[in-house]
Amino acid sequence: MIPQLEVDGVTLPILDRLGHICGDIRVSRLPPGTAPGKPHPLLDFRADPSADPTLAPVQLLESEEYHYQIRIPQAKAISTDHPDVFEPDTAAGDIGRVRPRLHTGRLPIAVIADGQVVGEVEFEIRSRKLGYQDEFRQMLSDIASKGSEIVMERFAASEQRFSVSDSRDARTLYQRFAFLKSLLLDDVLDAAFHNIIARPHVTWEPVHERRRPGQGMRASSTSSRAIMAAGPRVMAPAHLGLPVPSLPVVVASHRTESTLDNVPNQFVRFALTQWRDIVLDIQENMRRSQGAPRDRGLMEANAVLDYLDALLAEELFREVGQLGAFPAGNQVLQKREGYRDVLRAYLQLELAAKLAWEGGEDIYSAGQKNVAKLYEFWSFIQLAEIVAELCGVSFDLSELIVADARGFGLTLREGKAVTVRGSLTHSRRHIRLELTYNKTFTPPRQGSWSTELRPDCTLEISSGDEDGAWFQPVRLHFDAKYRIESVREVAEQAVPSVPLKAAKRDDILKMHAYRDAIRRSAGAYVLFPGDRPWEKTEFHELLPGIGAFPLRPTIGGVPEGREELKLFIRLVLDHLASQVTQHERGRYWTDRVYARDKPPSAQAPAAPFLRRPAADTRVLLGYVKDENHLRWIHEKGLYNLRATGTRGRVGIRSRELTSDLVVLYGNELDMAEILAVGGVPELHTREEMLQLGYPGPGRRAYFCIPVRPTALGAWENRLTSSKIQELKDQLAPGSPHGRPVSTSWLRVVEAASGLEGTV
Repeated sequence: MIPQLEVDGVTLPILDRLGHICGDIRVSRLPPGTAPGKPHPLLDFRADPSADPTLAPVQLLESEEYHYQIRIPQAKAISTDHPDVFEPDTAAGDIGRVRPRLHTGRLPIAVIADGQVVGEVEFEIRSRKLGYQDEFRQMLSDIASKGSEIVMERFAASEQRFSVSDSRDARTLYQRFAFLKSLLLDDVLDAAFHNIIARPHVTWEPVHERRRPGQGMRASSTSSRAIMAAGPRVMAPAHLGLPVPSLPVVVASHRTESTLDNVPNQFVRFALTQWRDIVLDIQENMRRSQGAPRDRGLMEANAVLDYLDALLAEELFREVGQLGAFPAGNQVLQKREGYRDVLRAYLQLELAAKLAWEGGEDIYSAGQKNVAKLYEFWSFIQLAEIVAELCGVSFDLSELIVADARGFGLTLREGKAVTVRGSLTHSRRHIRLELTYNKTFTPPRQGSWSTELRPDCTLEISSGDEDGAWFQPVRLHFDAKYRIESVREVAEQAVPSVPLKAAKRDDILKMHAYRDAIRRSAGAYVLFPGDRPWEKTEFHELLPGIGAFPLRPTIGGVPEGREELKLFIRLVLDHLASQVTQHERGRYWTDRVYARDKPPSAQAPAAPFLRRPAADTRVLLGYVKDENHLRWIHEKGLYNLRATGTRGRVGIRSRELTSDLVVLYGNELDMAEILAVGGVPELHTREEMLQLGYPGPGRRAYFCIPVRPTALGAWENRLTSSKIQELKDQLAPGSPHGRPVSTSWLRVVEAASGLEGTV
């Protein structure tokens, strides 16, 4: 950075439509000073002849704050058409603060005095990220390349002809031009041109001549045969001492000469000329259009034209003629370094020239560059490619392109959901994948149970199996945060001595909101162009969790962080394909529990004897025959169930033997008794039951469950024997009298609720 370009304040003239100065505006930076290694908040390139002409010379910095003062003679009230950026501190509006906030790019400001627009002034808002211009161009190039690739795959070659519609407005034309510019100024294509100019393809062409014997010619077998050929001849001069007496009147001579005027070089010249014509057409249409991007588009078009003219002025292309036919099968164009890059770029540009971007207004609004919004679109496409590549499937991205009479439209747009789908078999589980950009989850039935939420990207992973390999669907959410540069801005384990930006806590809470408020969500993650990944898991498995993954555009290469993100998604698929994770078990039971009907709203008193939830506590409804039976239960601490016979017996695997509580009822009891199970069931023969003092055993064997009294709290004397009898009849209607029945404590509570009315 040139030191004198970093300033503390700058004064700009306010120009009316005729270019006359009608006032000025002073913008000054506020303390504190710039931290080491950070971009300077205020730059003035007006005195720098090497400055980029497509950028406004006075440049502010996003998310910074400045002081401004506007001076217009005799004006009583001053304002701008951007009150969100120029916030006045005085009633007159002439003094205040400039807060660019998040948008980057050119910011034209209309100055209003006493209700009338008197002039304009413009600034460039720089991103805090030092390479944002290159990253913006690379992301735009990636999106344009993907759009062109889809068009090439989906539409026939005969449809791929470039035309510029006069009906396009300035904004749409600028979008198309931006695609073209991003591809034309790509570093790979620029290197290809330099490679071709330095080492052009050379061919050797035969040259046929007819010479008289007295003219010199190169000795060869061909010339020797021509001398001996039949035809009109003349006497050979004696002083030559030739072994033949005569020579032909005319000798045919053949030789080869190198030439650069060949098909590969003709094609490169044709491509450059074609691209120049495209830019000229768009430029001409822009001149006839109206809109905020017009001036910026014209300036950038001139810069691209200068670049193309400089290439066409090279000596190589001055020697090359016109291309006769499109050389689709030329091996040099398909295989040789440099030439194949130009051929590929030509095919992409031919299609990109037809692309209009439905969501482009989010990127080019009023000539600004919304890098953050572009990063969201770019991240979605990168995620789609990563998941498709990882799964060995090809996502159908054709939904991103819509064809109509005006050409091809890229449908990525803020607020509009776009979904791509695929499937795979992983660890013998059939898995469906659905990646959606801008999917909206609204309460109560569309995914969110609290409020409307819309993550940037949602990956839903569900089962394609209908048998036992089926599993509960899982959602992962990804939110793109271009302005986060370091993982410390989203991580809780940041270095305590280094203050973090305010966005850190908000971003973490947003990830929690996605994961916790959207049903079936197992993870929420930030995508940011930063340094290293950061993950936190709720328990000790990969999911559920939150975190952050770096994903940064790389000029002419694979995005940084792509492999880490790819590895994570692979691990997610491994995790979901496994049938032994606690996460799968938890999802299964959560779905089972909440799939039931709404439980009764009655409030039950606390039960101190519960060790598990009421619905999971097994209860045996045990019938008491008479007073002697009840006394034996109390004395021996056992409750018996028939193990043999045909009426009322239980098997060794019966649920009745796995109970946590036994509730005694019968004619001898006015109030039911609640006993806790104190051990595993015991099997006793009839003789052993007699030894235990059981009154009148009539079966050959019995299961005896150890029981003991327990603290009942508010449940003492709360259950009547008649209510338990009614519950038994509901659960097992028509069963033999006195047959033991297994149920849950929740059903007992419901029975008590019907009795008391307040439970």
